[in-house]
Amino acid sequence: MATAVEPEMENELSASLEAPAGAWPRYAAAALGFRNYWYPVMFARSLRNKPRILTLCGEKLVLVRLAGGIQAGNARSYPVAERAGLIWVYVGDDPAPPVEDDIPDELLRPNTVVMGAVELRKGNWRHAIENCIDEGHAKYLHRTALSQLFKEMPVWTKGVSMAPSEDERWLCRVRGQTVAEDLYPRIGQWPRKRFWKRQLRGQPTELANRLPCLCRVGGPARGWTAYEYFVPVDENRHRALILAVLHTRGLGALAFRLKYWLNIYWLHYWFFNRSQDQRMVGLMNCPPERLYRPDRSITGWRKWAHETARRAPQSPAILSRRGSPRLASEANPCPAAG
Repeated sequence: MATAVEPEMENELSASLEAPAGAWPRYAAAALGFRNYWYPVMFARSLRNKPRILTLCGEKLVLVRLAGGIQAGNARSYPVAERAGLIWVYVGDDPAPPVEDDIPDELLRPNTVVMGAVELRKGNWRHAIENCIDEGHAKYLHRTALSQLFKEMPVWTKGVSMAPSEDERWLCRVRGQTVAEDLYPRIGQWPRKRFWKRQLRGQPTELANRLPCLCRVGGPARGWTAYEYFVPVDENRHRALILAVLHTRGLGALAFRLKYWLNIYWLHYWFFNRSQDQRMVGLMNCPPERLYRPDRSITGWRKWAHETARRAPQSPAILSRRGSPRLASEANPCPAAG
């Protein structure tokens, strides 16, 4: 994965059939994140009468709730807004685009229940979001996750590509056929069948990234959608906002909140994301790095971020930028979260 300083790779041409060394300088330079975006920093309920000091994209600021609303600033003031139960701060050049431009539409829908946790974590934000969209890691790292106790992960996937959604706001991971087990030299058939595990086939999860730092993890089998923000703090830390979202109301909303605290918080956030994913992100120390074919998901994200990340506003026409160059001409089935 990319380092906060140098984009150099161990091999000039990786097994993903691309030459990534120095190919995407804007992404390689974004150790402190991309400017000119709104970033979520905390749940609105967490900001009470006491000011909160935090670092965002390398800039230290103070958040304070006053009678007239929330303010953010240091030597200068920052645009701040409250949406979807979160506090959003804009870092970049004026004028700021509408905050709604940088929030997924599904988070702004009525009857949206947003649960989640916020944590300051070790590791550059790019390592965290690349881990989220990475095709290969789950099949090995998460085989021992508590949520997989009675499930057997596939071993690999035939065909991995990245393509933008129809509205060009998301970069979606597109996968081909999953292989449940295979024959390996000196190992034999792997994984070995265990009677208490059922093999996972098809594509149980659907993943997509969105600028500036969001990974969406969903799928009809889950019944809810994870929105995982990896907000840049400095070169060596990021703030993780791991959200669980469902559109419901009344007793359905109450049941989902109960499910979050009894199930999702422990199985997804604590034992899956925090104990496994974050442990790996915190250990990242590269270059050099050696890529392989499933890393097309990572290099595709790097390329897309380099090409489409928002630049300083120059005219009102680009304040609400929804379009971006496509990576491929193929149509992409990247469904919106329900």
